Amino acid sequence: MKLFLHEKYLIFLTLIFSGVLLIVSLVSYEPPNIVCPSDTDATPYYIDINTATAQELDTLDGIGPAIASRIIDYRTRNGNFKSIDELCEISGINVSTLNKIRNYIKI
Repeated sequence: MKLFLHEKYLIFLTLIFSGVLLIVSLVSYEPPNIVCPSDTDATPYYIDINTATAQELDTLDGIGPAIASRIIDYRTRNGNFKSIDELCEISGINVSTLNKIRNYIKI
């Protein structure tokens, strides 16, 4: 099959244009920005374990309604927490659970 000169130019220009588009798409590729609900605030959201309600404590990973109630009972009997590690004195909270929530709580 013999191609005319203008057909050769058209194929050549199509290949060049496709190559440029490919290079531009690879260079300017930016992964999608996935926004989590916790990422919407400019500052991180922390739960203050000295003032949090049972409902707020229940939102923490590994803390259910029963443990949230124990945290409040402990706080009522002993006063405010002096350190986050003090949570390990509550039945149902071990080091593993504490490490999961450590970055989401404050005193």
